[in-house]
Order: sequence, then C-alpha cells, then structure tokens
Amino acid sequence: MTESAVNEPFSLFTTSALLGDDLKVSALGSDGSASDGWVVGVQHVAESWAEWRRQPDGDALLFLLWGAAVVLTTQDPAEDATSDDLKAASAFIVPSGTWYRVTVEEPSNLLTAVRAGGTESRPVS
Repeated sequence: MTESAVNEPFSLFTTSALLGDDLKVSALGSDGSASDGWVVGVQHVAESWAEWRRQPDGDALLFLLWGAAVVLTTQDPAEDATSDDLKAASAFIVPSGTWYRVTVEEPSNLLTAVRAGGTESRPVS
C-alpha cells in the first residue's frame, strides 16, 4: 500500500483509496489490494460488465456520477435478476452476499465502495 501525502491530489480513476478500519485514508498501490477497510474508486463504464460480482463480507455502494446504467441483482446468477435504473447522481446499495452487475445505458462514471479483500466474481453466462 502506498500512502498519499497530505493534500497531494491523485485520480480515483487510476488509484483506489483505502478507507481503513483504523480510520486512516490512504492511496492504494498499483496492485490495488488491501486486507481491511473499504476500497473506493471510480471507473469509466462504456460497456456492460461481463461478470457478476458480490461482496460476502459487507455491502457494496454504487454511485453513478454521470451517465445512465442499470444494476442487476440476484441471489443466484443462473436465475432471473431484479433490475434498478441508475441515473446521474443516484446511488445504490447492494446487500452483502448479493450478486450484482452493471449494464450500461449510456457511458458512465461509477464510484464504488466495497469491503477490502473479499470481492468474488463469476462470468456472465
């Protein structure tokens, strides 16, 4: 983990931030891995996710900065999913253990906050 100097700007598009359980905030290194706390980052989403994700040890926060997308959630990716529209400046909380993916209606910037060290993924079939 690389710590950011006080007031040193960095891009959440290229470097995630770690909100540590020790109440400290730091920039993550290039591997982006951490074992505790919350990982916060921003991604430009131009295409729908090709995988399902879930956080078994904590909820996930999705905040659409701009654009339009749909969040699909399910308890089992092989079954039907519930869909919820996300518009600019709207947020969605995915409960711990729920599978989710994002489909893009128009190119978007998406901020995510997830519990460190526990994301599981499965390809969309």
